[in-house]
Parts: sequence; structure tokens; C-alpha cells
Amino acid sequence: MHGRTDEDPSEEPAAQPKVEQAAPTTAVKPAETPAAAEAPKSQPAKVVKDYTGLTADEAHMFKNMSNEAYLRLRPVYDAHKKIVEREKEIEQREKAVKEAMPKGVFDHEQAYTLSPQFSQLSSTVQRLEFERGYWAKQFAAIEKGEDYKPLLIDANGRYVEGKPQRATAEAKAEILNNMTLATQLHSQHNQQLQMVQQSFAQRRQELIGGIQSYEKKLFGFLDDEKNPYRPVVQEVLQAIPAEFRDHPLAPFLAKAMATIKAQSVANANLAKQVAAKQTAVSDARKAGPTMTRTNAAVSATRPASADIDLTGKSPEEIIAAFKSATS
Repeated sequence: MHGRTDEDPSEEPAAQPKVEQAAPTTAVKPAETPAAAEAPKSQPAKVVKDYTGLTADEAHMFKNMSNEAYLRLRPVYDAHKKIVEREKEIEQREKAVKEAMPKGVFDHEQAYTLSPQFSQLSSTVQRLEFERGYWAKQFAAIEKGEDYKPLLIDANGRYVEGKPQRATAEAKAEILNNMTLATQLHSQHNQQLQMVQQSFAQRRQELIGGIQSYEKKLFGFLDDEKNPYRPVVQEVLQAIPAEFRDHPLAPFLAKAMATIKAQSVANANLAKQVAAKQTAVSDARKAGPTMTRTNAAVSATRPASADIDLTGKSPEEIIAAFKSATS
């Protein structure tokens, strides 16, 4: 055999893969987006309406609102409700302050310091002020890298310093938290303390105003500088001990005493006039009075005040009526 192999003429040649020529075409270009075409709009986020904390009527109102109206009005309405609740809380506190005040403490403008509520709040504010200052010093020590001392309370409720502790990041965070909390509580209790003082001052002014109004209604005639009993008012005021002279009821007492004195003098004068007339009638009877003189005498013995209406009269008007009837 040779290195060349003869092909059998009876065998057909192997079929070659047929490659078809593609018809000439132009290059495919990507579709161009018109310049005026807009990007598709995103769908609006779904609004979930929350009716927590609302009454049935309020929930019904918000349920019938559009989503846009709900998003705008719900925060405003919640803020309004918080303001109303805050006003109610303030009103309840003021009422509690008034009820906590013992009777009689309104005599002096500083008497609110004697109330149990003020005493308790004042003590709390002082303790919080001490705690705030103490933790501030410990925080400054840690900032310098020094040891700090924790604040402890013993069995008797007194503050004591703990043993020195190593400054760490955790200790710094804890001290900062204690200082912040003490500051917040101090501010809150101090506001309540001021509210006690303001409520007391307002209530005291209302009471004094009512007394002064009633005093003017009853004894306003004594405010006239020409009234002859004005010196009596000053005389009574000077007779009152100095410790009570500034009491809201002191002027009321002085004017009442002056009016009583005026009425007493008028009654004494009236009694003298009645006695004089009775003496005159008795003398006339002894002289043998005529019928006319007898009738006059009988009329004279009739009480002069029998036909006088004293309803709503001031002391001066009563005195003038008696004088007119017996003159």
C-alpha cells in the first residue's frame, strides 16, 4: 500500500453544508422616541386613613373626606384636640389648687406658701435643682477624664455620694441622661409651682374685689368727704391692731362701726324727741285739753315710724326719715 488512498469511483462525494445568501437589507435602527413624548406618570401613593383616637362622628367625617383633604386637615385637627386637652388639664390643675388652699389663707398675698401643694412642689423643685447641678459636675469630671461619684439616696431619703467610679463611655451617657431628665422635671415642676402662685393671686383678687364691691354698695355714702362720720371710720381703723389693719375686711369693719355709731346717735336723739312730746301731751292733759288738743295729743303718741317704709334705705336715709317723722 502506498501513502495515497484511492477513492472508490462508485462512492458519491459527501454533501457540503449549504449557505444561503441573505437578501441585502438596510441596518435596523432603534425606534426613536418623539421629543414631545412624556414619561409615564407614576401612580399616586395609596392613602391609608387612620381613625385611632377619634369618636364615631369624627371618624365618619374623615371617612367622607377626599384623600387630599384628609392629609391636610387631620394633622390640624389632632393639634387642635391636643390644645383643648391641654386647656382642660390647666383648668383642672387650677381647680385643684383652689380646692387645696385652706380656708382663711387668702388674707395675705403670700399665704399660698402655706398650702400643702405649694410646700410639696417647692421641695421637689429644690431636690431636682440639686440633682441637676450634681450631675452637671460629674459630667464635667468625666469630660476631663477624671473619676465620677454616683448620687445615691440612703434609707432616710437623704442624698449621699457613692464611691468614685472610673470614667467610661457608658457612664458618660448615663450621667448625661440623668442630667437631662433632672432638667426636664425641674422645668415641669417649676411651672406647676408658678401656676399655684398665679392661681392663688387671681383667686385672692377676685375675693377682695367682691368684698370691696359689697362694701361700696353698703357704705358708699361714707366715702363722701363731707360726711360727718368719716373721722369715725379713721378712728376705728386706728383702733384696729396694726397687724390686722391691712386686712381686706378692716375698712369694711371700720365703716360698719361708723354706721352703727351714727345709728346709735340718731336713736338717742329720736328717743329724746319722743320723750319730749310725751311730756308735752301729759302737761296738756293736766291743763284740761279740748277735744282738738286731745286728738292731737293722741296722734302725737302714735309711733312716728308706723307709716315709714324702710325697705332698701341706707342708714342716712333711715335717720332722715326718722327726723322728718318726729320733727
